[in-house]
Order: sequence, then structure tokens, then C-alpha cells
Amino acid sequence: MLRSAILITDDLGNFGFTELGLKIIAGDFETPEDMRDSTARLLAAIGKVGNGHMDDNVDVEMSPANYTSTWGSATERMSSSMSSIHFGHHITLSKSKGLSKSMAMKLNLHTKWGSPPERWLNVLMVMLEKKLGVALIPKL
Repeated sequence: MLRSAILITDDLGNFGFTELGLKIIAGDFETPEDMRDSTARLLAAIGKVGNGHMDDNVDVEMSPANYTSTWGSATERMSSSMSSIHFGHHITLSKSKGLSKSMAMKLNLHTKWGSPPERWLNVLMVMLEKKLGVALIPKL
């Protein structure tokens, strides 16, 4: 591993919420001379995309209390999701202070950086006929 890669990894920390992480996203990062060309191009591309969206952030923060109140009062009238986390799982997670805190932190990370997990990008809509032969599509 090159020396510059080690320094960047140390400076970024676990989640990249550092001064260096913000510089990379803003496109203000100057690549060291000993950095691989492919890494430098990748960081430049991140900066190009990030710089174009720096002002697009939505100022949303979910607290553990918000998570608990939202999911704790929810009624399960929805189908399971393709993400493998069923609606009922969120209701159950909301009953634990520690798990509510963890889920709120996870949601805040995704909203802050605008990077949803791949599984959130899949949507499955299922409509079951309540009466045989009667498909009430407008009632979706």
C-alpha cells in the first residue's frame, strides 16, 4: 500500500465525516504525487459529483424518540419489503431504546450523505384480489 493511501485512510476515519472527507466531496482535495492515478481519478470524480450536489442536502435528522414515536404508533397494514426487513420489524425495533437509537443513526447517515443502501432501491407492489375477478386498481 502506498504511503498516501495509508494517510488518507487514517484521515478519513470510519465514516468520512472529517475535514478531508468534506474536501474530497467538495472537489477541493489535492492528490499527493505518489497516489495511484486510478485513485486520483476516482477522488476527482467523487469531487465533481459531490460539488454539484453540495447544496442539495436535506436538513433532516431523526432522533431515537422520533423513530420510536413513528414506528411505535404504526399499524401493520403493509406488505413485506424486498429489503428483507418487514414493516413489523421496525415496529418491534421501536420498542427498544438501544435499537431505536441505532436505527435512527443509520437513517441519519443515509439521509445526510444521500446514499441509500442498494436494497432500498427495489420496490415490489403486490395487489391481491379481495373478491375473485374484481381488481380495484384505483384503490392502491
